[in-house]
Amino acid sequence: MIPKIGLKKASALAISAVGIMLLLLLFYAGASYAYRESARSAVISPAYSFFVNVDNNNYKKAWSYLTAMSKKSIVLNIENAYKKDKISINPSKIDKSMKSGGRIAKAYWRGFLKSFNPRIVLKYSKWKIKFIHSNAAEIQINYKYSKQAAFFKLFKENNKWKFGLVESFLNRTILGDIAAKIF
Repeated sequence: MIPKIGLKKASALAISAVGIMLLLLLFYAGASYAYRESARSAVISPAYSFFVNVDNNNYKKAWSYLTAMSKKSIVLNIENAYKKDKISINPSKIDKSMKSGGRIAKAYWRGFLKSFNPRIVLKYSKWKIKFIHSNAAEIQINYKYSKQAAFFKLFKENNKWKFGLVESFLNRTILGDIAAKIF
């Protein structure tokens, strides 16, 4: 047998149930927003941190934010620049210098800084996430004095977002040109 409750009690229960559902919905929306903002920050951080560290001459730290493909490509560009001068160098020596911020790293990143001012990206550009997928993301960079946007590609490696410097500028030869001019 269904117990009889008064109309006032039923209305109060319905209002309470709706109130609880609204609170749960607000909690879910707030948690969802916090999760999205956390995900956005996790994606933007490697690219932003890369440029901050290059600008501050902390090349060891900057190197840690790059994808494996970018690192491999930069090492290969430096090796090829040495070969053009008929100098043989072991790629592991280049990699070791880049990881430690050694002599080769300093020369490479100083050349990079002669061709590119990171402050343009850090201080004078707007960053907008174009998309975030499970293992790839893209950030649109709008420099305030340019009509053309740049796009930074990021990839998840070992569950961490990494900045694809080479992947972002694959169709450009600037990174290879830097190595060729320096070594």
